[in-house]
Amino acid sequence: MLEVYDPDMILLQIGTNDLLDAQGEDAPERLEALVDKIALYLDEDDVLFLASIPEIDVEVRNDWLGNYQWIYGIPSYADDPETYIATVERCVDEYNAAIESLVEKKQSEGMNIRFADINSVVDMKNGLYDGVHPNEDGYACMGQYWSEQVLAYLNGTEPVTTTTATEEQPTETVMETTTTETTSTRGALR
Repeated sequence: MLEVYDPDMILLQIGTNDLLDAQGEDAPERLEALVDKIALYLDEDDVLFLASIPEIDVEVRNDWLGNYQWIYGIPSYADDPETYIATVERCVDEYNAAIESLVEKKQSEGMNIRFADINSVVDMKNGLYDGVHPNEDGYACMGQYWSEQVLAYLNGTEPVTTTTATEEQPTETVMETTTTETTSTRGALR
């Protein structure tokens, strides 16, 4: 697909299913192998945005996380929910940190790659309809965040994103943005 479509920009968010299945131990290495394969198709002006993944709401999705018992040797969610939640949260945090480190590593090697912190804009309790997959609010926050990242890149500026709670619904995440219209020097997207 990369050869056929030759994209100028790739937005990649991947790894949630690995963490749902407690396969996070070697996920960073597999991700780096994928990034290296993608890099073969990137021209000098092309860019890869590599995103963190949102938190997993273990209270809602503990029925999908059975492998954590076997792989990490922890009690079942029913027996020890605190340990179970902490283990899954640690795995997500470690994976997201590995993504950010991978981006820094590839940048130091000269790759045009950017970190996109999707986890920072998706509220686990209000932005996921089943504890894993974004609902309408979650997709709206993600879409706005991606838009900011892409526009800032094309404009050669830094994205400005703020997250606030509304007075009507204090737990709802609402994204407010400030963007400046400028002409891109990078050319049009294909």
